Amino acid sequence: MKYKILFAIGIAVLLSVACETTRYSMGTPEGFAKFEKEQQLIKFVSSDSIRIKARSIKNEPYGDIAMWSDTVKHYLTSNGYHEVSVKEIATPENLQGRYTEYRIRYNAEDYIYAVALFVDRENIFIVEAGGEKKHYDRKRNSVVDAVKSFRRDGR
Repeated sequence: MKYKILFAIGIAVLLSVACETTRYSMGTPEGFAKFEKEQQLIKFVSSDSIRIKARSIKNEPYGDIAMWSDTVKHYLTSNGYHEVSVKEIATPENLQGRYTEYRIRYNAEDYIYAVALFVDRENIFIVEAGGEKKHYDRKRNSVVDAVKSFRRDGR
C-alpha cells in the first residue's frame, strides 16, 4: 500500500513538471496559510496538515472534462483509492469543473484525496487537496470554497 501512495505522489510530481500554460489565482481558504515561495504553483497548508495545490498543464491530447475525470478516476481506483463523492462545480467566471473526493486507508488511518478539474480548449487546471480524513472533514467547506474561487487570470 505504501508503494501505491508513493507511486501516486510520483505521478503527481511528474505532472507538475509539465509545462505551465497560463496564470491563475485562488482565494486563501479559512484556516490555511499560503506557501509563498512557489512561482508556478499555488499551495496552501493548514496546521493539521491538510494541503491544497493548484496548477495547470496543456490539454494535450485534447480532452473534455468527462474524459479527464474518467482518466483520473481509473488511475486512482486502479491504485486502491475509493471514490467517495463527485460534484459539478463552476468558477466565478463560469468555467465548469468537477470536484471528486477519494478515500484510501494507510497505516490504519483513512485519508482523503480530492481533485478538482477545470478544462478549457488549451489547459487543464488541476486543484488537489488532501490529508487525514478526520482533519479533512473539518476543513472540507473551506477547501471547496477555495476551489470555487479559482480564476484564470487575464481572462
